[in-house]
Amino acid sequence: IRTANLMSLKQLVLRQNSITPRGLMYLQEAFLGGAFPALVELDLRENEWGDLGLEVLIDMMQRKCFYTTTHLRLQANGISDAGFSKLVRILQSTQGERMPYIESINLEGNPISGKVKRQFRPLPPYLSI
Repeated sequence: IRTANLMSLKQLVLRQNSITPRGLMYLQEAFLGGAFPALVELDLRENEWGDLGLEVLIDMMQRKCFYTTTHLRLQANGISDAGFSKLVRILQSTQGERMPYIESINLEGNPISGKVKRQFRPLPPYLSI
């Protein structure tokens, strides 16, 4: 990815592109290389990368890749109860430190059970499930 062309990119839509966890690792490399310093919205809907892909995204959060990102669209990616639980624990433990501007993380359409959703109430207000 040529970073010079992406410096002012605000929205990146990668919806329905059959992105795998490995593909997310390539995206992580681009973020770590400074490719998206102004990105506001990352749309990864409907790629079915599951909990393994979510692990990559959690690592990206911990490495502060999403410092300017306000919207993460993660709908319909096969994220299970286990992946959701890990994500919520990370979000609750950092209390916005890693993503200070986050306004929404959308996880709708993932097979997350009502039992697990209730276990973590109250959920962060920016989390949609």
